[in-house]
Amino acid sequence: MSNIKENHGKKYIPVDLNEKINEFLCWYQDIIKCRYSDSSYQHYYVSKKCEEVRNLIDTIAVWYKLRYPDSTISRIRKWGNRVKSENIMFEDNSYIDALFDKKDDVRLLDWCDFYNPQVFIKSLPSEERKMLIDTEYYITHFDIDDYTVILTPNKDGRVKKVEIKTQDIFEYFKAHDDFIIKGDLKAKELIGLSFKEVHELLKKRGIKLQKNNQLARDIRDYDNSALLREGILDCAMYRIITMGGKYFGPYRAFLFAKEFGRNINIPMFFAVDRTDCNLREFIIEYLKAGGQKDLECYDGYFNRKSDIEPLSMVSIQELLLTQAYSSDSFYTPEETELHQRLVDAVSRKKLNL
Repeated sequence: MSNIKENHGKKYIPVDLNEKINEFLCWYQDIIKCRYSDSSYQHYYVSKKCEEVRNLIDTIAVWYKLRYPDSTISRIRKWGNRVKSENIMFEDNSYIDALFDKKDDVRLLDWCDFYNPQVFIKSLPSEERKMLIDTEYYITHFDIDDYTVILTPNKDGRVKKVEIKTQDIFEYFKAHDDFIIKGDLKAKELIGLSFKEVHELLKKRGIKLQKNNQLARDIRDYDNSALLREGILDCAMYRIITMGGKYFGPYRAFLFAKEFGRNINIPMFFAVDRTDCNLREFIIEYLKAGGQKDLECYDGYFNRKSDIEPLSMVSIQELLLTQAYSSDSFYTPEETELHQRLVDAVSRKKLNL
């Protein structure tokens, strides 16, 4: 990140979230290129796969906006109307009206819970769904001398069975615990290890495998699949921020980050808008979710006149000291209650001395 010094201190050119998405797609492009040597087909396939990933990123961002529309964010953040207008899907829907009575329990369904991540992911085409489900290890193998070692993982990706296939026999046979794989390495030493740990143990014992062996390829593919899933979710969060703008983007992305285990600091980087009457409440919610008081945020990210306009940074701690809850009270009702409980506790302690 570039920084520009001025008389009143440092200013920074903010991160371009669209560029972050492009960087991720460039990484994915390089991964795909390695799979195909035919240059003519490679170009077509790489472009196609990158377009699919970009489209999935946008699909996730749009889904989350449909799940938490602007009206819902406004209600959660206590702006204006407090009515759960998102439940119009069940309460004012001609299709529902034709099938169910006005007092039927279907009217009580919560739209945000109804359109949950599990349902959304299951509704995706199989190729897109595969990119979002947790990555798994499958049976792998490596060759040593004149036989093949086959490793079967459990559901946690750790070796539960070691089998051997030699050039002399067609069928695999299970290696007993004391079976010597090579040197002093016994089969039982591999049980319970991850594939990465197996690979490291082989290197530690001086056992060299063929270049680009299947074990190494499977480890690489697993890592890349995990990075792909993480990157897609992060990029979806970036799109949620940019699509929602200053009023809805950062908070909607904050909800997404909590739900999908993303970094909650990222939405907060872009959330500081001094005109937001509920900014202090957002900060308190961020801290309760495990946020950091020393986090430096962009001051007025969405108020820039251009993408390259530098901005000052402000810490969460500084905002807590300067950003009031309202014109009537500096602290939020929750903070006021906590302060009072602390005062009461100290008073009781003094009385008992």
